[in-house]
Amino acid sequence: MTHDDRDIAYPDLTIQPGESVAISGPSGVGKTTLLRLLAGLEQPNSGFVEISGAVLTYMTADAWRASVGWMPQTPRFTGQSLRTNIGFGNELDDAVLDVTQVAPIIATLPHKDKTALAENGAGLSGGEARRVMLARALNRKPRIVFADEPTADLDADTAQDIIDGLLAYVDGGGTLIAATHAPRLISQMQRHLELEVPE
Repeated sequence: MTHDDRDIAYPDLTIQPGESVAISGPSGVGKTTLLRLLAGLEQPNSGFVEISGAVLTYMTADAWRASVGWMPQTPRFTGQSLRTNIGFGNELDDAVLDVTQVAPIIATLPHKDKTALAENGAGLSGGEARRVMLARALNRKPRIVFADEPTADLDADTAQDIIDGLLAYVDGGGTLIAATHAPRLISQMQRHLELEVPE
């Protein structure tokens, strides 16, 4: 599979349901792009992504994306309530709020889960914003979660909390693919794919 933005070539990769896979490599090697290709957010220039025997295309991407959770590197919010930012109209899963440690955050907010969040998450710490992003990714019980540098710029304790939340999802049968530089996260994943800059 290749992608034409920077002539990125990716190795063949097969991921089984329930696996956790860390994707690492130098900045600019295409980790985020690979996640976006696998999530159906972009299409490869050559090669293909196959889901359960069917090739992922523009025609099938919407249905696939509806079954995945996405945790971006930089938290982004809608300017609406915390409840809306996590559930987008769906009920919030109390188990998800607990495993992501968002329930204690809600308890401290002035209007609880109805507290409006600015687009940049003003009012939340970096770690709290990342926990909310994790809760958003997990709330719909997705088949697979794509996490882009989920522990970047976090202190060690908060990073481990995020890792624990991701691995709890895997323990429950979910599939996790994470782009990361973090040795701690890599060491706790089942598989590790290191991308290299082409010569």
